[in-house]
Amino acid sequence: MPIKIDKDKSIAQITIDCPPVNALTSEDLKLMHIAVDNLSFDNSIKVVIINAIGNGFCAGADRAEHSPEEGTPDKKIIKSIHDNLWKLSLSIHRCNVPVISSCHGFVIGAGVFIPFSSDFSLATKDTYFKFPGINFKVLLGMAHANRIMPIQLVKKMIFTGEPISSNDLHSFGGLLTVCENKDELSKAVNSLARKLTEKDRESLVIAKKLLNDIFVEREKIVSECIKDPKELITWLYENQGVRRFDSSNRLFLILIDKNDYFASWELKRAKPLLEKTINNFLDIKEKIGKEIKFNWEGDQYKSLA
Repeated sequence: MPIKIDKDKSIAQITIDCPPVNALTSEDLKLMHIAVDNLSFDNSIKVVIINAIGNGFCAGADRAEHSPEEGTPDKKIIKSIHDNLWKLSLSIHRCNVPVISSCHGFVIGAGVFIPFSSDFSLATKDTYFKFPGINFKVLLGMAHANRIMPIQLVKKMIFTGEPISSNDLHSFGGLLTVCENKDELSKAVNSLARKLTEKDRESLVIAKKLLNDIFVEREKIVSECIKDPKELITWLYENQGVRRFDSSNRLFLILIDKNDYFASWELKRAKPLLEKTINNFLDIKEKIGKEIKFNWEGDQYKSLA
């Protein structure tokens, strides 16, 4: 079986075993997302571990299936791969219980979706992550990579097809832990899984749903404010400090790190980035001129913003 499922009390383990490089067919991807969905609703399971046998975690989608050496790529198979890959990603993200990815060796293309969708990802120090699709006209992974990495780094990976090391990914918060070797990785993954099994399953389910909902709601709020900032501008005027209330010109700067909202305040230290962004904004004159009406201590005022 290319996809193996084992249960040990409240820990479930999904193992990828598709030699020689753990490349996944559309059927493998289908089996995986069905397995995750089933385990999600298994009341005896509190945590799911995804790991692999062999020299690497996953080499992505099986090119022998979707792009044979002779003939043109099969569009139906490509569509099936994409469909099952997205279903797998969503099943991991929406799984009722935490999912841990245990990565070693290489994590390539479609294979990257698995750890990037998981709640926790750990890897050995020699592991690398790579999106080589630009080299054979298969572009995917941008949205998932942007969840845990700065957009500039995502663009470099997508545009060049070059890999990123586990240590570099860890420095951006994309991995929980980097381990010396596969033995240490196994110990770290199992230790984390055991800690999770000590918790009440219902509490784990509620906590994961709340965290997922928070991230979705934050993305929604940010997107709405960018699209129509008038409500935010009004709020800023109405909640400014007393000492700042006068007819002087002012610049409100909202700093958001979408990779880690709680670390957004650290962006104020990025002086070159801030200077460039402010100057670019001020150079676009047509953005200035919204009439804002706001209340201040019972009186109504107008301002151009």
